[in-house]
Amino acid sequence: MPRLNSAWVIVAVTVIVYHNNQDSTSASATGVFSWMPHDQFDEINDHISSIDATNCRNKDKSDLQLRKDIVSDLPVYNNLLSRVWYQNRTSLIHIHNMALNRAFFYSYVLQRMNSSSNFYKQPNWMYFFFSGTADVNANPNILNGSSLYFDNDCHYPNWYTTLAFNKTLPLFAPKVFRHDDFGDQGNFLREPTRTTALGVDAGSGRFMNYTRSQFKMNPWYANWLPDLKGDMDSLTKFTYYIGIKESNVTGQFTKDSYENFAFFGPNSPSATTTDERELPVQFTAPYFDCGGSNKWVVSAVAPVVDFMPRYTNWTRLRRQRIVGVTVTDIDLMEVDFNACDVGVGNRGPSYLSGIHKCPKYSAVSYLGLYHQNTFLIDANRASHRPNMSRVTQALRDDVIQMRQRHQQRFHANQQRQLSNTRRKRAAIFDNQSFDKMMRLMRWKNSVTRSTCQTQPNHRLMLPGDVGYGASTQFENEGRTALRLSNFISLYLQNVMPDENFGNLRGGGPLHKDMMFGEVIANVMGNYRIYSAGVYFDRWKFENDDGSRRELFGPWAFRRRGAYFAEDAAGYSRQYVDSDWFRQAKARHGANFIGTTKYKLRTYVRSNPEGTSRVRHEFFPITYRAAPYEVGFWTKPHFRCDGKVDAWVMTYVSPFFGLDSLRTKLEFRGVTTVDVPLSFLELNQCPMPYSVPNAFKNTARCDYFSTNCKARRAKMVPPKPLRPPCAWKVVPLLLVVLAWSAEGQLRPDTDWYGYIRGGDYLPIYYREETLTRFYSFFCRNWTGQMIHPFNLLRNTGPNKNVTYFEADPSPDRVQVSRREDIIGDSFTCVVRPGGQSEIVCYRRQDAVSRCMERKKTIQRLQSISPAAGPAH
Repeated sequence: MPRLNSAWVIVAVTVIVYHNNQDSTSASATGVFSWMPHDQFDEINDHISSIDATNCRNKDKSDLQLRKDIVSDLPVYNNLLSRVWYQNRTSLIHIHNMALNRAFFYSYVLQRMNSSSNFYKQPNWMYFFFSGTADVNANPNILNGSSLYFDNDCHYPNWYTTLAFNKTLPLFAPKVFRHDDFGDQGNFLREPTRTTALGVDAGSGRFMNYTRSQFKMNPWYANWLPDLKGDMDSLTKFTYYIGIKESNVTGQFTKDSYENFAFFGPNSPSATTTDERELPVQFTAPYFDCGGSNKWVVSAVAPVVDFMPRYTNWTRLRRQRIVGVTVTDIDLMEVDFNACDVGVGNRGPSYLSGIHKCPKYSAVSYLGLYHQNTFLIDANRASHRPNMSRVTQALRDDVIQMRQRHQQRFHANQQRQLSNTRRKRAAIFDNQSFDKMMRLMRWKNSVTRSTCQTQPNHRLMLPGDVGYGASTQFENEGRTALRLSNFISLYLQNVMPDENFGNLRGGGPLHKDMMFGEVIANVMGNYRIYSAGVYFDRWKFENDDGSRRELFGPWAFRRRGAYFAEDAAGYSRQYVDSDWFRQAKARHGANFIGTTKYKLRTYVRSNPEGTSRVRHEFFPITYRAAPYEVGFWTKPHFRCDGKVDAWVMTYVSPFFGLDSLRTKLEFRGVTTVDVPLSFLELNQCPMPYSVPNAFKNTARCDYFSTNCKARRAKMVPPKPLRPPCAWKVVPLLLVVLAWSAEGQLRPDTDWYGYIRGGDYLPIYYREETLTRFYSFFCRNWTGQMIHPFNLLRNTGPNKNVTYFEADPSPDRVQVSRREDIIGDSFTCVVRPGGQSEIVCYRRQDAVSRCMERKKTIQRLQSISPAAGPAH
């Protein structure tokens, strides 16, 4: 009888499981709607949804990882300057730069302080955890975690009082990730605040050996570790030279020349390198961070290099070795994919490409975000042009009526603008704004490295509205300075030099080499940062012996591919008298409104062997720091110091400590980064009067028939039109979209559906160049829809288009002589009586270009047999 019961139970369970699997299979056989077939997105989405924090420990390692080609178009280190990266990849570029930043810092500081005399001054466990916390809190919408994993017996702890000198830990991995605090006692709204981080020692606890191949959450380990042989040293490591100039007395350097310091760091490959092993940063496949953040993440990994063994008298046995890796994570749900077919704008390999539900005769316009509604359907301008004769007459009538209503509204708006006394503030092309823009360009180009010394101070600074858009375009660079200010605030508010926690030593004071390493890493880790600095207020920096310096301001910069660092306290002109420092101190010297309170929950190892984890004595650790909005960008200015010598914009972020009684906040200094103005993307489209943009309303668009929109993805590279070229330094981002009057993209415009800003820039200078801008203008003055290139071949639904090579007869009334737009090409007029007819005629001074236009018409006629005769 007991055997019968056991068999019956087994059969019942089998039937239930089979029935559930059958339901799930049938449910996943289609997409979101019943008519959608099951595609790659549904496959990946079902796999992601099947794994969570409750069952991930029971899953196989292969189930916790996805295909690597799910995330496509990953940033590549040696292509960051040579390629145009779309805006949807800025987050991946930022975690790439942050991983490289941390790798440069730890490689520098471990080798710089690699001596027994500096053993207890090196970064300890609090520095590691606080650095990862600053990475996460300073990038709330980008970074989900920041970690540092040391290889087996590669970390020498200086923070264990019970561990002898020159002993290593088996494993050590300070890992910090974002914690969901919706259930915290002080969170009354029960909403995640993105201000709480959780820090653990990932190398402690049972079954946490991340160096084993059976460990489930280590797809990054095999990229660099273990580094036991030297056969790959020349491909994975690179020697960097840093020139350092220190100061012990205010207004005076210790040496007039730079002290050269060489250290090994991540590799610096050439522009032609394609081997992934030689890149300084590699990306992992998406994986589930089980037991940590419990999210699907993508990680950027960079190596940390040090000399091993560290402390030995036999230096010939030492070798530069990769002792660990820095890992920065981003939530997979924050990474968007491109459902369009693989092409120029969607580089492969991409597993999720081609899953759009668009017809074959259409093209896909990419939107972004990780969901299926990531594309729009537009007419395919590259492979198929729909025949306009197939459009029904009813649709044509509707379009004509909409066009007429738009014309009525347009003329009514024009009358209101004419009656307005502030006409030059209207959202149209403004000649005064254009002249102002050209003056600013000439002003900017007149100040160079060779002429800045002779310029007065007011000529070295541009108006503030020239930097419009810097707070968003340079946000990732600004958050690099914000990360450092967050770290210093956290460290100064929670670390006391002589404080111990049982057998754990406290953090100790900030060492000058640490601060030099931080600013050097900020410059080396991001190619868009020309210089970075940390500037302490008077008597706020504490030396190793407890004394205080009057000024301390480590500042790093790049020059012609080399890196240098100086203590700004050695200059005769003190940095505390600079405008940006005085402005920051005036704002936050006694006012801390706007600062944000952050929390860190820390779990440390219970003993040096790491058998378990315990809560830290301070749980949670809290601190107040300035968010990104509290910092500010300065006006564009020319840094004429013989080092940077370029137009830059500076982001300034304050950091805070505690007073002598450790009861109140006090202003301690600022962190800065300088970003070159040449990376700023202009926006010349119409904007309201209240928008502080020096370049608004300067786009020469036909606002009657086209809209202007600045698109970052379609960047026009700077190229000289005629020396001196005003557009040579600042890239022009203006793109005129061919939108119809009803706000819909014309499906039959051309191959791209827009006019590049560079295509009609020659019109400004009256160059003898035939551009596609001409075809857009006259076509849009018709009263009916017409065939593409109807201007040139006189065909399509509206055939009453006539061309003249001389001025028309005087009985025709000219609608608008837009010579400022179309230059010396043609002008559009209509006959008296209001008939829908366009007459495109050439001016007398443009007859010499008739033959070129006739050749173009003949070529188009040969392409399309339906083309009518050219007039």
